[in-house]
Amino acid sequence: MFAAILIYLFSIIGFLFFQDQCEVDIQLSNGTEITENHCETLRMALATTLNEGLRNGGGIGDFLRPLSQNHPQVFFNTEDKTNK
Repeated sequence: MFAAILIYLFSIIGFLFFQDQCEVDIQLSNGTEITENHCETLRMALATTLNEGLRNGGGIGDFLRPLSQNHPQVFFNTEDKTNK
């Protein structure tokens, strides 16, 4: 029961803060590529957290797209911008 509560809390955090990182590029059979957001709704975020978070070795972090240094969600930046 405790594990189910934790997974639900992680899916809420993913839904609120990491929606732009849950986008997946899918190659269709006709050669076109589409982008799907797997955290568009809270239900989809819960399903993605259950599916990808439990199957991957590093949890849901293995599924999310990496952030660039200029992304607003990067909290710590080692580069000193005051001298530039």
